[in-house]
Amino acid sequence: MSTSARFTGAKNTDNTGRAAQRDFQSIATAATINLACIQNAAHTLFDVALATATPTINIAVGSSTTPPYKGDTLTMIITPDGTTRVITWGTGWIPNAATFSATASKVSTVNAIFNGTGWVITGTSTAA
Repeated sequence: MSTSARFTGAKNTDNTGRAAQRDFQSIATAATINLACIQNAAHTLFDVALATATPTINIAVGSSTTPPYKGDTLTMIITPDGTTRVITWGTGWIPNAATFSATASKVSTVNAIFNGTGWVITGTSTAA
């Protein structure tokens, strides 16, 4: 996990965002879901379909020289089928081992920011 920020403010570094990308990943149903951000993605959108599982979702925290970088963000769009699905936040998340209920037939979103050691969940919502 990198404890340095993607945008540092230092001279001769990319502080304009011109090299930073956004990424989209469609994630299929599984009992364990492992997420990872790509090298240049300052923001990643994960579209998670939950058809039959109550998954544990893990997320990569990289190494000292690989992403994610401090300040990187992500959004998850979670769409369960007609059954409420309980998600357990596995490795890489802060708080770890907490749960979130994705309400049946409704769309939920989860937002997080990387703090240098893990992905801090900053907010969740479920459509009415």
